[in-house]
Amino acid sequence: MSPIVALKDLGYPTIVCLKKIMKLKEKGVKTSLILSGRLYNGGHIVKALALGADAVSMGRPFIVAVQTACADCIVNFVEALKVEVQMLTSALDKYSIKNLSKENVGVLDPEIARSFGIEYVYE
Repeated sequence: MSPIVALKDLGYPTIVCLKKIMKLKEKGVKTSLILSGRLYNGGHIVKALALGADAVSMGRPFIVAVQTACADCIVNFVEALKVEVQMLTSALDKYSIKNLSKENVGVLDPEIARSFGIEYVYE
């Protein structure tokens, strides 16, 4: 019997893709970055934008909302995301998501902190 490998194990993690694209942008490559994958809440959106994404795409949360067969549920979810992003942006003393930067992010993984040059919160 041959081994089974889950599809999620075949691609790069979202954070690795973000770093690879940011390196290209630093070299002057003109591109837009829409980050997708394991983004579930407003905090994930704020972090992605602060680390350099131009936009985000979310799938699973919307699939869950759609399964309720309730249009109002989807609208409520989007509104909740909007409010959460606004609250987090304000809590970081920023007036707009355009003002977010990697200085507004701390991480729990020392390798990601080193790779992005951002604060490792346990130090």
